[in-house]
Amino acid sequence: PTAVEAMKEGAVDYLPKPVKLNELEALIRDALGPVQIEVKPKAAVAPAKVELPVVEEEELARVEEVIDEATGKVYLPSCQIACPIGEDIQRTNAMIALLPLDVEEAHSQIIKIGDEIYKKNPLFPVCSYICGLCEKECNYKDHTGAVRRKMLKRFISEYYLPYLESKPVLPYPTREKVAVIGGGPGGLMCAYMLGKMGYKVTILESSSWLGGALRYIPQYRLPGDVINSTLNSLVRIAHIEVRFGIEMGKNGNTLGNLDGEGYQTVFIATGTHAPRPLTLERETVVGADLDGVISGLYLLYDMNQGKIPAQLYRQLFRHKKVIVVGGGNVAFDVARSAQRLGGDVTLVCLESANKSSKDGIPADVEEVEGAIEE
Repeated sequence: PTAVEAMKEGAVDYLPKPVKLNELEALIRDALGPVQIEVKPKAAVAPAKVELPVVEEEELARVEEVIDEATGKVYLPSCQIACPIGEDIQRTNAMIALLPLDVEEAHSQIIKIGDEIYKKNPLFPVCSYICGLCEKECNYKDHTGAVRRKMLKRFISEYYLPYLESKPVLPYPTREKVAVIGGGPGGLMCAYMLGKMGYKVTILESSSWLGGALRYIPQYRLPGDVINSTLNSLVRIAHIEVRFGIEMGKNGNTLGNLDGEGYQTVFIATGTHAPRPLTLERETVVGADLDGVISGLYLLYDMNQGKIPAQLYRQLFRHKKVIVVGGGNVAFDVARSAQRLGGDVTLVCLESANKSSKDGIPADVEEVEGAIEE
């Protein structure tokens, strides 16, 4: 059995934290049940050194061109199509499956796998906690269960994050200056790719930290140190300049001024921080402005950033009935957070509990299951 097979849904239901290398073999055997394996004395077994080929981006592009010219089509796996940035998921899953048994060799290969993923997705340590779009389109999902890609990436991230702090930087940029307005995931991704192409990039962020919407996600789902380590390394590696406290349209900060500072292009990635008001037939619901009614985004942001002490929130929620309106991941994050603060929480939404229905609840399965367990 391979690591990929062991991570299929049903084989390993849930891992509280990434598995250690020296525990992986035992975990796989326990998860899959009795397996006939011939065990040889260690002295008689010489660990094989597996060199995993790393294909450069230019070579991958040439391969795709050949396929396109020969058939008129480029066939991609459904998981890769589902990925917004097109990670080569099957390739790196196979690389994980080929990890050698020798711990030192395996560690070296894990870093190479991380480098392979990082080329296209420098935010992959963050994605390993909160994304899973590829699993929804996995070819195995209706058979043995989807390959647990998110868990596999988290396993890689545990070893790759410490390496990121010393990962070599990209060549120093020499091309034109580009301004990126907004330091959320979209702005950071744009800045990194431009830095990779040799442009001098400056991120203009209105707050005092990077991350944008990532900072709204509860830390039990996405630890703050993972965000900080990933983003700080990204900025360092790509030679990105970051200016905090810059609000466009205020204090003389205009697009015209950026042009005067020599920026040739501006990429606007300000996100959607304003919560959507609760409406019925396009009219704001009566009572939405009453005391005790709060936007879920504001609650999550204030809690994550420590703007309001948790002790005060506990006093507000303890033994109180709380209704959360919505069926997405944000609604479930709010519901679970309020429950942890001592509230008696009920979640209501328009969608059906049957996710296979066209009107199925939009939240991720693990979010729904986690809320039910709490």
